[in-house]
Amino acid sequence: ARLKALLRGQPDIRPDAMVAISCEPARVHYFGQGGGALAR
Repeated sequence: ARLKALLRGQPDIRPDAMVAISCEPARVHYFGQGGGALAR
């Protein structure tokens, strides 16, 4: 359920990103804003 809410703001979500997001939900914001993995 958590992933679904996060994916809502990410139309261009990729399978790789989903894994990273599930591991580090705090980086979700970085993924959505730049459309890529901007989180360090």
